[in-house]
Formats: sequence, C-alpha cells, structure tokens
Amino acid sequence: DNEIIFSLSTDGTPINHSLITRCQVKVGATMIDSQTSPNLFSLVNTDKIILTLGLTTLTAGDYTAKLYIFDLDNIEGVAWGEFDVTVTS
Repeated sequence: DNEIIFSLSTDGTPINHSLITRCQVKVGATMIDSQTSPNLFSLVNTDKIILTLGLTTLTAGDYTAKLYIFDLDNIEGVAWGEFDVTVTS
C-alpha cells in the first residue's frame, strides 16, 4: 500500500508533471497503465507523480520496473528509467 513518488527532470530542470497525459509502469512481465487503471496513478501535481502499485495483483517478489511517460509532445511515450520494486503479500 506504499506510494512511490517521483519528481522527474530533464537536464536538471523539473518537468511539469501535470502535463503528463498517460503513465505506464512495466513490473516484470506486467504492464500497468494509467488509462486502464487510473486509480493507481496520480498525475495532477505539477511537481511529482504518485504511483500506488500496492493496489495491484502483482505476485510477491523483487522486480525491476520501467517507467514510461506520455505527454502531448511524446504521444508514443518516453522510456524514463528503471527502479526496483518489492511486492510483499
């Protein structure tokens, strides 16, 4: 039930997170998408995005997750980076 909070920047300059139109997180082989599961993503803050992946049905384990961000300039999405996720039962 923990939140994962990201403050993203480009070349050291923070981005306006409220301009993000869609977010995806690939955890292991599972793609979690803000279009199909909007309750898992908060994209309303200008300075951060908040992921609530604890509400998913992911199997317990350690994963490398990959973050994808979409906005009006990047409608195909941008692979933003990877982070570690531990899912407990």
